Amino acid sequence: MAHTYNIVILGNPKSGKSALLKRNCTGEFTHGYEPTREMTLYVYNVNVYSAHTNLHTSICLNLYEHPNNQHYYNADAMIMCVSATQNSNRRLNDLVEHIVDFSEVHETIPIVLVSTKTDVVGAHPITNQELSHAHIAVAKHILVSACTCYRMFDPFIAVIRLLMNDDTLFVCEKPA
Repeated sequence: MAHTYNIVILGNPKSGKSALLKRNCTGEFTHGYEPTREMTLYVYNVNVYSAHTNLHTSICLNLYEHPNNQHYYNADAMIMCVSATQNSNRRLNDLVEHIVDFSEVHETIPIVLVSTKTDVVGAHPITNQELSHAHIAVAKHILVSACTCYRMFDPFIAVIRLLMNDDTLFVCEKPA
């Protein structure tokens, strides 16, 4: 049985959205910064196994960077990228603004927050305590380093687990 979900990827400029998507969906690694100015669709296919149900399932995530209104309204979940190198107060304000805007469209949608570039000198990752003080409700908060950001799919698996309501899911193979 195959499942397809639409996921919007949001975040400020230079927060690692494109790097995360390119590395995990196409295998491409970008060393420099090249701003993305238009809606971009990445497709992420993965086979997962559930220890709970003892079933293999194929998952297709349609990942929209810079989504238009149609993608925004039809989203099943959101991944929010926040750079640990950005000013703490500004990124929290921006995060609240993005989540409030998104929550007006979707009241109970899963939101996975990815704090990127956490190993960069001078970085200050957002903490769960900061999130609770700002009254930000995210389903999962993942900290990733600048190095591992380009070689991991934890945000995607976190979203799949939330959407499938199954914490026992893990990747058994990624189709070529």
